[in-house]
Amino acid sequence: MTGMIGGAAGYHAILDCDVLLQLGADFAWPQFYPDRAKIVQIDLDPTHIGHRHPVALGVVGNIKETLELCCLACAT
Repeated sequence: MTGMIGGAAGYHAILDCDVLLQLGADFAWPQFYPDRAKIVQIDLDPTHIGHRHPVALGVVGNIKETLELCCLACAT
């Protein structure tokens, strides 16, 4: 957990990550986004994709179904 109500461990983990995977999140605080990480965002609402921060990959869809399809694709 990071952001205004988060803890230090979550904050440091996000700042040091290579890829940030946002699942159904429209995270509002830009000062808590990583500087160099690629951001992948999955959301049902297309207006949330890249709304708060630029993303490397934005996918509109159901999170569970989208992740299942990604796992199947990676397994083959």
